[in-house]
Amino acid sequence: MSLIIDESETFEVRIGYKTEEGKDVFSILRAEEVAVAETGLETFTFRKPNWSDSRKMLSSAIYIDSVGGAKLDPYKFMDARLRVLIKNWSLKDKKGERLSLTEENIDRMSLGLVSCLSRALDEKVPLGSMAT
Repeated sequence: MSLIIDESETFEVRIGYKTEEGKDVFSILRAEEVAVAETGLETFTFRKPNWSDSRKMLSSAIYIDSVGGAKLDPYKFMDARLRVLIKNWSLKDKKGERLSLTEENIDRMSLGLVSCLSRALDEKVPLGSMAT
């Protein structure tokens, strides 16, 4: 257990994907799983959040409702967590060249992929672990 989290501390998320009946299907692959039946496999590297990261992610997603209560916008939180923590990916363009990790390319990811990555991050970095 580390009490100080260095920005070099990372973890990987592997996402398998395929097309079934015209729809893209994404799945989180555990370390021991091999994407035999998948059309593709992508790897994403995230860094472990420290206190500063947690403050940024949570504060960017909080809003005040009509009666003055603080609320968390889940989509803003999902977006902030992805942008703050992602460090690398294996995504390639149609020519097979590696896509650079930029804000523009993050915005171009499919909703299905972002949702799958968010589920993986929910498992690895639950919201409750950042709020306490």
